[in-house]
Amino acid sequence: NQTGLGNMSNVDQFGLLNGSNVDQNGRFNKAEVDQIGALNGSEIDQLGRRNDAKVDQLGIGNYSNVNQDGRRNEADVNQFGVGNDSDIDQYGRRNSSTVNQLGFTNEANVLQVGFDNTASILQVGIDNRADQVQFGIDNNATAIQFGEDNYSLQSQAGENNTALAVQLGEGNQSYQLQLGEDNSAVHLQDGQSNLAITSQNG
Repeated sequence: NQTGLGNMSNVDQFGLLNGSNVDQNGRFNKAEVDQIGALNGSEIDQLGRRNDAKVDQLGIGNYSNVNQDGRRNEADVNQFGVGNDSDIDQYGRRNSSTVNQLGFTNEANVLQVGFDNTASILQVGIDNRADQVQFGIDNNATAIQFGEDNYSLQSQAGENNTALAVQLGEGNQSYQLQLGEDNSAVHLQDGQSNLAITSQNG
């Protein structure tokens, strides 16, 4: 469903019972979906101008949802495997989000409200989950997970905050909470059942 001027949507599907829905309202929004396999699902909703969403799915039962409201937001989702789940919500201008999932039943959730925020999630393994929440301007969050049952939460409210979480192993938990300006947090976890919590207010 397209309403407006110069919107573009391209969907390629190969396999069995894949589903894609694209809704665009505005000007010069762009959506691209490639699905190979079975029972993959993609939802893209774009409201505004020059938003860009790209989804690639290879496997079985992967699901992606992208919601963009504003101008020049970018979302890029790559899912390879079985039962991976990604949800990206962007409100504002020039926000960028990338999700790469390789494996089984990984979950990624991104919420961006503001301007020029950047979020990136890489998941390789089984049952990993990463949540990223950004409110403000020029915040940057990166989560990298290799293994099983790892969890990462990155919450940023303010301006120019940076958070990096790297998890290697099983059952690790990382919590990074940033409020204010120019905060920086790095978590590196290697092993099993490690817990790291950083709270910054400044």
